[in-house]
Parts: sequence; C-alpha cells; structure tokens
Amino acid sequence: MGCNKNKYFAFKGFTLLELLITLFIISLLSFAGIYYNQTHPNKTKLSLLANQFYFDLSYAKEQAMVQQQMVSICPIDPNQEWKMGYKVQIHAPNDTPSTLLLTRTPPYPKAQLIESHFGLNRSCVYFNAKGQSLFNGHFLYFFEKNSSYVKIILTQTGKIHLEFDDAR
Repeated sequence: MGCNKNKYFAFKGFTLLELLITLFIISLLSFAGIYYNQTHPNKTKLSLLANQFYFDLSYAKEQAMVQQQMVSICPIDPNQEWKMGYKVQIHAPNDTPSTLLLTRTPPYPKAQLIESHFGLNRSCVYFNAKGQSLFNGHFLYFFEKNSSYVKIILTQTGKIHLEFDDAR
C-alpha cells in the first residue's frame, strides 16, 4: 500500500476574510495602545511626583524624630513657589546654621504645578521632635491640561495621606 505524502502534509492557507479580520483586530489593539500612551503618561508622572514628595515628607518627619530637632521642608524658590523644587533641612537651636538634608528639583518642571494650602500663608512644613506637623494643610499636584490631581494631606499629628482623583 502506497502512502500519499500530500495527504499528510497538505497545507490549507487562510482565507482572505480571516486575514482581514486578523489585521483589523491587530490595528484596533495598536490604536488603543497609542491612545492609552498619549493620555496616561501624565497620570503616571503625576503619581511619581506625588509619591516622591510623600516620601520626602515622611523622611523629614523621620529625621525630626531621629535628630530630636525641628526639620522643615521648604520651596527652593525665593518666591516660595514649590514647582521649582524643595529642600529638607534641620533647624538647629541657638541660631546655628541649618543642616541641609535633601534638595529635590522636579523632573518635569514645566508640566506639573503644585499648590500648598497651609494656614496663614505659610510656605514651609515644619516637623517637631515628636514628628508632629506644626500646621494642618495639603498640597495639590496637577498638570495644566489634565483634569486629574493628587492631594497630599498633612495633619498636625503628623499623619500624611495621599488622595488620587481624576476630576478636578
């Protein structure tokens, strides 16, 4: 009995309709990916900036407790604008110079804005030796052309809380 090789190795190709449907699905997924990459990088950058500031606030609070001295986090800009960056420093007693612990400039200075809302137009955040903040307040990180924002809330007990919102 002879074996027909064509019977076992026969290859049937895809129909034109199957190829068109496959190409349509691939193009639909690629356009969805392009749309996602155009709309969501700002949210990712916003989250990174806010989380960095959150951790720097926590660091300032921790250093105040470890050093048993007043620690502040203040804008670098003489006009007290946070968008140019900020510094964390220890305020030593008896008018000795402050010790700079950290300086941070934002990686996206033109894209993000930050607002601080603390009582009596205070621009710096101070932590005492117990890790308590001297004032209640909050910070807002947001992009100019985006409706989402991140709110960092600071209470006088020293609790720091992050809130993410997509509608401003």
